Amino acid sequence: MIRQKFHLKSYGWTSHVYYVVTRPNAEEILGALVGIGCGGEDLARAHDNLMSGRLDTGLTYSNGLTRETVVVIAKTSSALEFAQSWTHELGHLACHIAQTCGINLGGEEVRYINDALVEATWPTAKGLICEECRHR
Repeated sequence: MIRQKFHLKSYGWTSHVYYVVTRPNAEEILGALVGIGCGGEDLARAHDNLMSGRLDTGLTYSNGLTRETVVVIAKTSSALEFAQSWTHELGHLACHIAQTCGINLGGEEVRYINDALVEATWPTAKGLICEECRHR
């Protein structure tokens, strides 16, 4: 598993991203989710997702009050599947930030948030996008 933490100053938002997640990583991630306030049905769904051991899945949970997020991208079957999971989960995060900050989801600013998320995660994600790089 690869861990990454970053902060978007413009929105006062901290994100914890976990890449190449497999079942043995579930307890650590569940702890991180509880740590940012995840509970109840959301935590139960996250538990089921993490314990399933399925490839090509992910989850994003955000606490708008603390402006924190946990993003999980499971181990993927291909570089394309990684790219799809990565952008899918970042899309959820961009929407969570926009909703918390009262930003129009149909406007340009939410796309700029998404761009900032791609830039923040790029140093880690770029090695998982290339099929050849994934096997090194």
